Amino acid sequence: MTAVSITSLLRLPVRTNGIELARPVDALIAAAGGLIGLEIVCGDGHRRFLPVAAAEILPDEIRVGSALVFLDERELAWYRERTTSAA
Repeated sequence: MTAVSITSLLRLPVRTNGIELARPVDALIAAAGGLIGLEIVCGDGHRRFLPVAAAEILPDEIRVGSALVFLDERELAWYRERTTSAA
């Protein structure tokens, strides 16, 4: 992953095989300052967590292999409690 601003990152669509699955709404940052993952809103309107390790950040999209890498709202809450919101 190349260095990219959080503002730019939050503008990118989350896609697999060119199909838009979600949009990021927040970046979750570890206490040490590293990006842990993204809070996303999926096409069904639910918020989920996308671990940054499961994604490829490209100039025009955040690419994932499958929607199966998205964690549900319970896991999102767990990450929210342990990280800092960038938004």
